[in-house]
Amino acid sequence: MFACNVDPILARKSEETRFTIRLDHLSGKLIWSNKTIIAVTPNPSLAVSDVKVYRISGGITVPVVLTAIVIQSGRTVYSSLPLPGDPDQENPIVLGEDGMIYFWRDNGAFNAYRDNGSSFDKAWVYQPVQTTGAALNGNMAIGPNGNIFFI
Repeated sequence: MFACNVDPILARKSEETRFTIRLDHLSGKLIWSNKTIIAVTPNPSLAVSDVKVYRISGGITVPVVLTAIVIQSGRTVYSSLPLPGDPDQENPIVLGEDGMIYFWRDNGAFNAYRDNGSSFDKAWVYQPVQTTGAALNGNMAIGPNGNIFFI
């Protein structure tokens, strides 16, 4: 993902101690790193607004939550309540034009959350009848009209 000035913001491997980083796009130098723990990979996804970076954080021994990171400083500012689902795998996360944060959990639930500026509000959860299979591994997109599409 990229900040407004095109600085890359990267998700790192779960084996690293810097789980989210921002690099200067001109020099490649580290601007900030964030050590908020992430689940076992695959957990590559970040969603970025003009002021925050969103990601699923936590792991096998730490509650899995939606986390907000300040895009300028890399400081974690708040997280959601613990999210149901398997704690060691995550799927993509997408930010809608209206600021809605969408993500699949590996219990099969598709979630929609809003950032209210100081915490997260759960807008809704969709639980499909079938909760296993490759079709539910994060395949999603937001169309030009704001509709959500997934297989």
